[in-house]
Amino acid sequence: MKSIPTNLCFLFLLLALFSNQIRAQTGGDAIIYPEEKGTLIDAFFYDLKQWAGAVNSESKANDLFVTDGMNGVRISIYGNNSKPAHPSAGVVVESEYTGLISSINLAKTTRGTSGLTIFASKKLEGQDSFPDWVKDEDGIIPEQYATLLADFIRYMNSKGIEIDVLGIDNERVYNEGNMTPQKHKETVDFLKAFSVSDQFTMPLIIGHEDYGPNKNDWMKTLSENDWLDRIDLYGTHYYPQYRPKSKLITDLSYAGDKPFWSTEPHWDNKSEQDQLAIAEQAMCALWDQTDLGMSGVMWWNYELTSHRGYMMRNATVPLLDSQPIDMDDIDGRDISTLGKLQTRAFRKGDQITVYAINMSETLDYPNYGFNLNSGTINGTVAFKQWTDESATIGNSGSANLISDTKFELNLPARSITSFTFNLGTVTGTTSVSSTSTIFVFPNPVSDILSIFGLQAGSTYAVYNLNGEKILEGETTQLNVANLNTGIYILKTTDGKILKFIKA
Repeated sequence: MKSIPTNLCFLFLLLALFSNQIRAQTGGDAIIYPEEKGTLIDAFFYDLKQWAGAVNSESKANDLFVTDGMNGVRISIYGNNSKPAHPSAGVVVESEYTGLISSINLAKTTRGTSGLTIFASKKLEGQDSFPDWVKDEDGIIPEQYATLLADFIRYMNSKGIEIDVLGIDNERVYNEGNMTPQKHKETVDFLKAFSVSDQFTMPLIIGHEDYGPNKNDWMKTLSENDWLDRIDLYGTHYYPQYRPKSKLITDLSYAGDKPFWSTEPHWDNKSEQDQLAIAEQAMCALWDQTDLGMSGVMWWNYELTSHRGYMMRNATVPLLDSQPIDMDDIDGRDISTLGKLQTRAFRKGDQITVYAINMSETLDYPNYGFNLNSGTINGTVAFKQWTDESATIGNSGSANLISDTKFELNLPARSITSFTFNLGTVTGTTSVSSTSTIFVFPNPVSDILSIFGLQAGSTYAVYNLNGEKILEGETTQLNVANLNTGIYILKTTDGKILKFIKA
């Protein structure tokens, strides 16, 4: 197997050092660590693939791109046999794009000088997703498909719209394109050649956007064949009923330091289901990804109204331009079991947003406390709390401020709560990046883990995420080949703690 690139190792080293450090479970109150920050989330997209003309008024554009702060749109590349928007090479049927272009232009106008990122990908229609002239019995023909993509990019450029990011395929299982890593590589190479000969700007390529991460060893195949330079960003769809976090970790181990976008997380929209339970699933699925360095997000079917819409906005809008920060609660860090107390915190400048989900059917947390590990609370702590699955806007008010570093609020059974407050003076910080003097290489690791900075006389132990001791050692070389794939914690006797990933 090909060795993991150095830049990949440093990505996961950084994640291990300051994004997701494991701590002992707290005895009661939650603890927030404002100085231990992860990846900046700087992209928030609206999906126009469901309805091209969805941005159809100044009011809606203002709601999406000003109030909610969205800074991008995902758009469709049309064209198949039943709706031939690109019936042959060099031909684009303008009427197929009228509504889409209207939405894009209104979004661009609303964003003004702040700019709008355009992310395009092929519109899929089951087994009639590509026109006959770009495919054969084995799926797409790379040169022909690249020709269609180049025609689309040139056409959009002629309308004053530049494609910034391009997804060549998504959810391969639901279309006949059979976009293998080999075909992806060839399509990108042809498209790059066209960009030079036809003098258009080559968009960033995102991939592989399948129906969840780690499908068909797609990223592994790219890596082992030295084709990773054919993608600029890693993107995946993510479904809350599956939450394949371990598979996402595997994909990211090959993606290295490429930005990671959640290009289609889902928040189910079934009126007959328990809306609070659906919200718990969706928010925890989103946090799986923010835990692992997600920097961009685009919900499938983002709403502006209804219980689902208000909760979706409340769960997402505060994340834009923020960084996840470490947090512990009574159930411990990295708990993924639904029904347990789930908490996360995010920091945008000096503004902190905290989420607490208690979907236990019976367990209340009266006067549950939230403590700052460093810094102070400046002013009041505002909260919103949902306890009724039929309510749109939850209860709101101010949490009980116990001191300048602690606040409390009741977290009743079947409740979802968010808090917002400003951070005051930060003193005596204990960020992991400054206190951890050891690091490991490679990370992820398949066999031998090298430990650097281990003090003379210091030993260490390796724990799984259930807190069980798995290995012990004292040398700087540790054989982890027999461990199962997943996340582990290495703790030294002199108090240093970090994560590593067994690939």
